[in-house]
Formats: sequence, C-alpha cells, structure tokens
Amino acid sequence: MKWISTTCCCSFLQVCLLLGPAQTWATDKPSLSQAARQAETEHRFEDASRYLRDWLRQHPADGPAWLRLASVMTVRGDAAGAAAACARAAPFVDPIAVLACRGRVALASLEHRRAYAPLAAALQHPRYIMRSDIWTAWACGVAAELATAQGLDDEADLLYRRALRGDAEPSPQIRAAWLDHLLATGRYRQVLVHTSAHEALGMLQLRRLIALRHLGLGRKEASQREYLDWQYRSELASGDFLHAREIARFYLDVLPDRERARLAAWHNLDYQREAEDYALYHRAFADQ
Repeated sequence: MKWISTTCCCSFLQVCLLLGPAQTWATDKPSLSQAARQAETEHRFEDASRYLRDWLRQHPADGPAWLRLASVMTVRGDAAGAAAACARAAPFVDPIAVLACRGRVALASLEHRRAYAPLAAALQHPRYIMRSDIWTAWACGVAAELATAQGLDDEADLLYRRALRGDAEPSPQIRAAWLDHLLATGRYRQVLVHTSAHEALGMLQLRRLIALRHLGLGRKEASQREYLDWQYRSELASGDFLHAREIARFYLDVLPDRERARLAAWHNLDYQREAEDYALYHRAFADQ
C-alpha cells in the first residue's frame, strides 16, 4: 500500500484553498499567490508570509489571501499580526469567515472564551444555521476546537459533526481534530469506528494507532505501525522535520522513544508555534 503523509498544522481553510482550482504551472510562471501555496505545503511559512504580503500589495481586496496570511502568522505564533490580517480580510469575505479567523488566532493566544461566544452565536443565527458551505464548515471546525479547549465537550461534539457533514469533503485536518477530541475524552473505540485500518494518510493512521494502544491492542495492525516507524526514522535520519509534530506524537504515544520524540518536538518549533506545539514540546521534555 502506498502511504501519503501529511500534517495537521494547516487550517481547514488553507487546505480547501490549496486544493482549489487547478493552476497551469507547467506553462506559466507561478504567481506570488501560487508560490505562497507551495511554500505552505512545504512548511516554509516565512516564505509563504513574504509571498502573500507581496501579493496583497498588488491585490489588497483578495480576502481569502488575507485569511491565508492570518493562518500562516498564527502557525508562526504571531497573534497580533494574524489578528490584523483577519481585520484586513473583513470587508471582502463572509462575516462568518472573519469570526472563524479570529477564532483561529484565539486558539493560539489562549483567548478561547472571548472568541468562542460570538462565533457560536453566529453559527446559530438564521443566516448560518442551515448552511453547510466551505466558510460555515470551517467556522464550525474552529468553534469546535475552541469548545474543546474550554472543556465544553458536548458542544464540541455537535460542532465537529456539523463541520464534518459540510458540502465539501471533510479535510484530513478537521478529521484529525475530531479524532483528537475523541482521544482526549477517552472514546478510543469511536476512533476505530471513524477510521480504517487502511487509512492512506499517516496523520489519521497515527490517531488510530494511539487508540489501539490505549485499548491494549497495540499488537494489532503491526504493519502500519512498523511502516510509520520506518518512515519517521528515515525522516529524522535525513534531517527532514516537515512532519515533526506527528513524529513526536508517534514516539510519545505509539512506540515510546523519548530521544526521538524530543528531537522531533524540538525541531517542530522551527516550523510551527501554536499552543499544541508548545504542549507537545513540554510533554517530550517533561522529566528534565
């Protein structure tokens, strides 16, 4: 089976934008916006930020580009810059997208309650209650993460389900966030129900393997575990830390190896600095 590896640092919005209309890169020089998308997929977030800023100087009314810039800055831990980008997007995008953008910033800055209340209220407004478009689904996913951060598990359940049944195919990132919520609340068998032993994406297989270990079934699906171990060892040996967040979790929660977990968690902060990245770092170095 051919495995596809990805990460969960990109927001739901970023993934939908990255998988948007096909571009003709083979014949045309990539635009700054396209170059930014490529940089995002490679976790070159400083380059992505620079490309987006240059693009926005030429196209200041490109609301989705402002949202992408906000997301990139959030990943890099620049909450103030991300909030400013959300504000610049406001005149050009659906209001629910602006609230979701601010919610993403709040996840990084730990201002969960202040961002959650207006976003949750908006999602219950008649304008949005029956909508399942990309913007509303993204907003539901962000609201679910904010609810989870406050321990509002029942509300998070409802919001995740709403995000997952949107018009667009659920992104791997929103599926991963939902699975993380199930893991955090001890619903390991539900993780197995909502995943397959043949998941093509490493980020989803990782969460399935974590659930199996919690259920005392760590020996099951050994081939998948061995494959991820081989893949992650190879990446660490070559100095490839693109998937460092997942690697750290694998060596903390699936196949304990403190040295490799620490190496991955340390280098992960070179790429992304959201709250979960710092939490992962502290887990890896907890006994020092």
